[in-house]
Amino acid sequence: MKYHLRIFISATLISIAAGLSSMGAQQLSFLSKSLEDIAHNIPLTIPDTLHIGINDMGTAFNMPVIAEVDDHHMITHLGFRLFPEELKTSETAYLYKFLERYFLELYCWKGNTRIQQKINDDNFVFVEGNLGDVKNINDTLNIAVSRVNNKFYEITWTSDSMTILSVAFPAKYELILGMPKVEIEQRLYDIIVNSVADVEPNVTTLSVEQIGDNLYKTQPAVSFQIESLSNACYYRKDQSDSSYKLIVDSEDLEHSATNIFHALTGFNNPMLVEQSVYGFNKRSYTIRLDNWINYCLSSKLYIYTAIEEEFDDSIKVLVVAESSTLGFCHVLSVFLPRDFLTKPTSELRCKLNAFIPLHNLKNLYKQDIKTKNKHIE
Repeated sequence: MKYHLRIFISATLISIAAGLSSMGAQQLSFLSKSLEDIAHNIPLTIPDTLHIGINDMGTAFNMPVIAEVDDHHMITHLGFRLFPEELKTSETAYLYKFLERYFLELYCWKGNTRIQQKINDDNFVFVEGNLGDVKNINDTLNIAVSRVNNKFYEITWTSDSMTILSVAFPAKYELILGMPKVEIEQRLYDIIVNSVADVEPNVTTLSVEQIGDNLYKTQPAVSFQIESLSNACYYRKDQSDSSYKLIVDSEDLEHSATNIFHALTGFNNPMLVEQSVYGFNKRSYTIRLDNWINYCLSSKLYIYTAIEEEFDDSIKVLVVAESSTLGFCHVLSVFLPRDFLTKPTSELRCKLNAFIPLHNLKNLYKQDIKTKNKHIE
């Protein structure tokens, strides 16, 4: 009996070891086609055994290279190490990762004529210095980031008041994310369901104003183009400890209907999404409410909500998720069944227009919003 047990344990350990080995050798995937192209062109061998997080890849073109891998064994970032890691957790992290990737991509291109053509096509400008000066950048230099006329970013590296390099580029999400619109749209579902918020919800209970009997509203509330579309959240005061509690209950569906899109509330109803994609096509999929909230929080999107219409069996809510850094927003129209808080399986039917450039949104939606929205006070 003991002999058979030893055989069983040995076989189990061998099986586990084989499984771990295959995990370590699991083939890497890439977040985008551009990252895959860089990986093929870079004069480095990228092993399949990269760990989750930041990996030091050695040097290429006499500069240190890093790769970032998520828990799905996907390379989500590949570029020169140019910035301190703590900067790449800020709201402008996209900009820093973009420059690390973009400079590596340019160095991988062959021929000055082709490089210059790509720079021209991308409207990327070397304000001071040139591509060769990238080799003088390190994470000890002073960095200044500015947004010019809300259309361009300018980033400047200095040392002892001397400019080492200064570049400018458009606040265009396709360029910064390194993916064309059609590719970004197709990847949105995977990005949403794999998102995990590592930040506290952007909901504050520290500054509110009373607008009714035991009803409080975020103060100041910020509106998006029109007053009724705002980031306001609504609260009741808990008489036992005088704290403010986010309203999410069936006694106040109207305020609950907008509040649930601002924070993780524990309500995770399925969302049946019909997403409009490039070429006047549509893509349908199902996610959960917490998937969407996690995506918005982890992507540092600003959320604005408004009640569009009310029906006997549902409430239609407009949700705008804005990325001011990347210059786009998502517009989500959601039909909430009136039993969505008491019935976890109630499906939220949604229409999603994703990655709308901010300068286009006003013309596309403002008139429709004006005619349908109302204040919820």
